[in-house]
Amino acid sequence: MSEKDLSEVDFTLLGLGLMGGSLAAALRGKVRSICAVDPNPTALQFALQRGWIDRGETRPSAQALNSGCVMLAAPVRANLALLPQIAGLLPEGCLLLDLSSTKSEIVQAMQSLPAHIHPIGGHPMCGKESQGVENADPQLFAGRVFFLTPLQRTPPAALLLAHHIVDAIAARPVVVDAAQHDGAVAAVSALPYLLAGSLVRAAQQMAQENPLVWQAAASGYRDTSRLAASDTTMMLDVLLTNPHNVIHALRTCLADLQALTEELENSQQPALAQRLEQAKTIRRNFQE
Repeated sequence: MSEKDLSEVDFTLLGLGLMGGSLAAALRGKVRSICAVDPNPTALQFALQRGWIDRGETRPSAQALNSGCVMLAAPVRANLALLPQIAGLLPEGCLLLDLSSTKSEIVQAMQSLPAHIHPIGGHPMCGKESQGVENADPQLFAGRVFFLTPLQRTPPAALLLAHHIVDAIAARPVVVDAAQHDGAVAAVSALPYLLAGSLVRAAQQMAQENPLVWQAAASGYRDTSRLAASDTTMMLDVLLTNPHNVIHALRTCLADLQALTEELENSQQPALAQRLEQAKTIRRNFQE
């Protein structure tokens, strides 16, 4: 793959939900053309009416995929299923990127793609609870980390083009190892989602004993439970393609909760205060 100006690159999106739609909107006018492939004609029509894409197709074809860059923007297991379907349709020197929330499985699957394809894993650290192209936002990626996980076979020019794409949507490219990525997102993405779900279920159970629970729920509850409203299909994919790291994160959290429970049961005020102060300090440092 030779170095190209981004304005000379044709771009194809496979998947036109929140992420795919936001990417199309963010790249509009920065690439030569954008084609979207999605089985939902309503989603395609929505993006066409807003001028985010030049054309839309309901099925992948050699014509739709005849682009300098093809982006897999479906949930991770759907992206995995797409790889063998599109491998023979991609043109020589095509950069194949994905937006999957976990990287190890898809990077491993990319190893088996034909040599004329240049694959790189990708994951922008952004999103919303509300899915669908109707919730797309061209500013969704602005200022956010965009992880890139190149393969050993990935040519430097392909990685450079991936950097240009990330720069064009105002995100921050960070090159990482797939395994390291999956360990990190288990701690700060999957675990918060699961804890939000536990919080909601616990509150519901306690509300059966005390009907005042939901009347007492205010901004603190809304903030900490927000992730429980995330798309369950997408999050199930995240969990099932990264189980080892997610289980490790859960066990780490459970150990901390168990220690906190024991300190409270035994009225160990100094230890409990230290634990709470430690969490406050870590959180404030993260904000900075």
